[in-house]
Amino acid sequence: MILGPIAKSPREVRVWVGEVPWHLATGGPITAMLPCTASPKTERETSLAVEMKIDMSPSFIYGLLGGTFRGDKSGTFEPSMWVTETKEGVFHDSLMRSFDLVHWTFPREFAEAALKAVTRQTHRPSGMLEINCAACSRIGSNQVIFACLAQVLMLAISERLEAPQIVDAAFAQKISDALAMLTEAGDTHDG
Repeated sequence: MILGPIAKSPREVRVWVGEVPWHLATGGPITAMLPCTASPKTERETSLAVEMKIDMSPSFIYGLLGGTFRGDKSGTFEPSMWVTETKEGVFHDSLMRSFDLVHWTFPREFAEAALKAVTRQTHRPSGMLEINCAACSRIGSNQVIFACLAQVLMLAISERLEAPQIVDAAFAQKISDALAMLTEAGDTHDG
């Protein structure tokens, strides 16, 4: 199911549930292993992606992040971010299509920001989260937007949100929270 694009100034959001719009084919993962902090532990699989464009006048910030969560009863949470510096193609239907060129890629600095955001969440379900779908614009992408998107994905997974609720979460997510989380760790480079 694809919901959007939905605009609520200054943001525009699109959500995929049960699918992702692309699977990165090159590169390799960076991973972590943490204790599960959410219950109940269930075996379920969920694929989802969130694309967001934010008007920061006179510029925009942009990102798309997605993947698959495979719930299990292991008691551990294992996120992996599929890093690729290779541009695997142009995302012609992106929310930035009128403003900037968007490629399917997930540079290490953005993947590390997303991993940091995921591992700092207080509600971590038991299972594996594989982030293998990402798109970046040439000018508008940075670590903060990918940390923000990772926080939205974690909320969607841990709370089992439906597509309209994921859109609401994306509109409610504060860029300042993602920036503060990265700043406290010393990880704020513009992309």
